Amino acid sequence: MSSAIFLGQFLSPVLLTSQPGHEGLIFRVGALLAGLLGAALLAFSLRRAG
Repeated sequence: MSSAIFLGQFLSPVLLTSQPGHEGLIFRVGALLAGLLGAALLAFSLRRAG
């Protein structure tokens, strides 16, 4: 668990720093990933309940 947290802290500036002229790209990618994570969690919870 600690390794995952520290790896996330290390990689987040690298992954979230936008290139000049591509400021909206990071928002779109983040929104897409949040939606995919939400859908995966919903599918997992429905699968476990059923």
